[in-house]
Formats: sequence, structure tokens, C-alpha cells
Amino acid sequence: MNSRFELFSTEILYEIFDYLSTYDIFHAFINLNYRLNYIINIYPLKIDLRNISRLKFDYICYYLRPEQVISLIFSDDNMGDQVIVFQRYFPNFKYQFINLRSIKFIRTDDILLDLPYSVSALTFQGCTYVSQLFVETIVKQAKSLTYLKIDCFHVLQSIDITFPSLTYLNIGHVGMKIFCCFLKNKGSSSNDYHLLIKNLRSPINHLKLSIENENLIDSNSIPNFDYLSHCLTNLTMTCLINKTFSFEYIQNYLMKLLNLKSLTIVIKLDLIDGKQWEEFIRKTKIIKFNF
Repeated sequence: MNSRFELFSTEILYEIFDYLSTYDIFHAFINLNYRLNYIINIYPLKIDLRNISRLKFDYICYYLRPEQVISLIFSDDNMGDQVIVFQRYFPNFKYQFINLRSIKFIRTDDILLDLPYSVSALTFQGCTYVSQLFVETIVKQAKSLTYLKIDCFHVLQSIDITFPSLTYLNIGHVGMKIFCCFLKNKGSSSNDYHLLIKNLRSPINHLKLSIENENLIDSNSIPNFDYLSHCLTNLTMTCLINKTFSFEYIQNYLMKLLNLKSLTIVIKLDLIDGKQWEEFIRKTKIIKFNF
């Protein structure tokens, strides 16, 4: 005899699954009956392995079907060596997870080196050193990446390849601080971070970065993103260096971003005048503004 729950449509079951973790889905519904097993096995899984015990980790790996996974998040915060253990379960990762779109490495000691071609979103968070492994992984995905988030900006210093599909670039404040120190040691100017972004030759429409180093040599170039004027629609910039900018100076550069629709800017201005900003916004395509 079927329960009322078992009579729910696949669509309703999917909506329920959307509110549950992968472990909860497997633990509550797997092996109850053939229909539920079938529905679970074709449900697109977003697996988040943060704050998970080894017992739950093993349980998930035992039941999941690689082809149903569309996103993966690894973290060593609660369970060490997650990536290594995961590879033991799935030694042919690249050819098993054929529908994987997004993968995040959050404070992990290891990463997966050979990713499926389907991966278009990469995140390296909590990275405090540069490894050639990071560079090789990013380079291998260059043609398919549309989203890249890194804390180690100077990883790009080691990359000599274009990213034709990259539309979202997020560079964390830790990365910019390390990167600026790196430039200082190399005798390079702050213009280099613009040069590295430019050399990606990417149609970036979402750019998010933070600059918090007072030793930048040429701070006057900081808000100059005119090389992205044809494509940039969303800009989030936090500039915490000890320099005050005039409103006219910032306005001059922002006016060059012809397609900008969303702007979040944290920067030291000599005068914060709401009316000035209001008049400026009216002259642009910006519809969302935070400062």
C-alpha cells in the first residue's frame, strides 16, 4: 500500500529535496521503494561537504551516482584530506562526473588536478600560497571557464593563456594584499593587476575585487577599467588604501563603463554628496548602486 508521500509527483519531490542536504536525501529516502530510488538517482545533486563528519562523507560517497552531481564543495575545516579520500572512491573522477559544472576548494590542502570538461565554475578560497597545481588546473579549464574566484591573484601572473568565456572574476582581499606585496618585491607597478586582467582577454561582465595595500606605486590607475567598457555590467570594488579620491576623478573613470548596471564601491572620497551621486547615476545605465 502506497503512502500519500509516495504519490507525490516527481516535481514536488524535487522541491522537497531542494531543501535537504545530500546526506538527508539519501538517509531518509534511499531504498524505500523502486520509484523513490529512481527519482533520487536522476535528481541533480549539489554536494556540499563542508562541516560534515567522516561517517556522513562515506555514506554519501557510497550511494551517489557521479553523473547526477552538478556541483561539489570541498573543505578540510571539519574533515581533513577530503579531496584525497574522495579520489579513492572515484579514481576516474574526470570521466565519471560528466555533468559537473561547479567545484569549490575551501581551505583544502589538496585539489583535483584533472577536471571534467563540463566544469565552468572554479573557486579557490582560503588559498594562502601559490602552487603550480592551481595554475595547471585553471589552465586546463581555460576554454570552458565562465566563473573564477581566487584569493591568490598572482596565480594569474603564471598564466599565459586566454579565457574566451570568462564572464565572472572575483578576487578576494587576501589575494590582492598578497599580490601587491608580490609586485613590490618584483619592482612592478600597480598597473600590473590591470594588465593581468586585460591579458585574460575575457568578456568579463561581473568583476569583484578588493585592494587594501598602501604600498601601491601608481594608485591613480586603480579605478581605470576602460578596457572592460564594452562588457562590464557589474562592478564591486573595495579600495582601502590610504588615499583620498575626488568625486570628479571617480566619475571620470566610471563614465567610461558604458554598460555598467550595478555598482558597489567602497573608497575614500574627499566629499560624499548624495545629490552628486544621484545626478551622476541619471547619466548612466546604472540601476543598482551601493557605496
